[in-house]
Order: sequence, then structure tokens, then C-alpha cells
Amino acid sequence: MPSSSYSTEKVTGIILAGGANTRFRGEKALAPIGGVPLALTVIQPLSKVCREILVVGAKGALLWRLPGVRFVPDLVSGFGPLVGLLSGLEKCLTEYAFCVGCDMPFLDADIIRAQIDIALSSDRADRYDVVVPLHERGLEPLHALYSRSCIPALRRLVSSGERRISQLYHLVRTHYFKIGAEKQKNSFWNVNTEEDLQRAEKIFQEKFSNLGERICR
Repeated sequence: MPSSSYSTEKVTGIILAGGANTRFRGEKALAPIGGVPLALTVIQPLSKVCREILVVGAKGALLWRLPGVRFVPDLVSGFGPLVGLLSGLEKCLTEYAFCVGCDMPFLDADIIRAQIDIALSSDRADRYDVVVPLHERGLEPLHALYSRSCIPALRRLVSSGERRISQLYHLVRTHYFKIGAEKQKNSFWNVNTEEDLQRAEKIFQEKFSNLGERICR
């Protein structure tokens, strides 16, 4: 993918870590892969493209222990990713935020940059509010770019009891970023179970002789 023309100062990273982890012991974001927390494998690629990283989760969570991030509590506990997105955007200091889940260890910074470029390449008045991937399996709301201009619509959705982020898209200016399977590079794959975690660790061990190599590169 072509190199990006935007400044990282214009985008904040939001990592949602407030979901129920019924298939995990403890907090999924802190589940270890090769001795490092799962969320740290998400923080690393986001830090390449974002000014600041916010981790949004339940009050009292242990996520404040993660290095290099600012912890933001959910505005409403147990309401799902839509509230998490709103909570993060309201604390965001930039016009845009890139929102992902805490359980996506194979994010690709080049794909993230491509989405950000779509929004920032236009004049401010013509910019999209959302840039969300669309592929053969559907949409990826937790690998998407959101503008702070989405906040009023998000508040209305929360007030109505809506929990699906996808319901935001017809209320704001949304660009559907089409991406083929050959370019996805497992970027949208997430860890849902202990078995997924084991698979992720195996992939890491095969790709990197030392997990610190990826975290520090």
C-alpha cells in the first residue's frame, strides 16, 4: 500500500476492552501471548499511526497497568461496543479515532493508514465521518475510523437502547472500504476463546522467534 500523507497527530487509537469475557479466565485484554498481554499486541501497531492510545473498559478493570495508554471507563457498564466507542470519542483530543477490539493481535498498520488516508485526503467539509472495511464476510465495525462528529448520533442511539455500532452508519457520512481477502493479512481476526489464544500464540511463535521483536520493532 502507498505511504501515508497524514500526521499521526490527527488520529487517536481507541481499544475497546469492556466486553464480557465468559470464555476466558480473568480479563481477556490481559491474557498472555508469549509472556505479553494480548492488548499489547494491539497497542503496538496502533502506536505507529496514532497520537495517543485510549483503552476503554469497565470501571475497576486492571487495564490501567498497560504501558503507554490512557484508560477511559465506559460511560455505561455492560452496554457493549457502541457505548465503548462513544466513551472513547468523548475523551478523544483529535478529530478522528481508529477503533479496534482488544483481542485483535494481527492488526496491519498499512491497512489502518489506508483507511485514515481516505478520510483525511479530502477537504474538511467533505470528509467522511466513518471509514469501515467491507469484505466478503461483511462489515468490520471494530477496525474502523470514526470522527468526533459521530458523537451526537451515537448519543441518540444509546438513548434509544441500540447496541449495534453498524446502526450508526446510515446516520452519518460513511465510506465502505472494500478490501479483498488477499490484502487482509488476518487483520480482522480476533481471539474469542482459549483455543483461539493458543492458535494466536502458535502463529506468533512461527512468525517471530521472540515476541519482543514485534512489540519493539
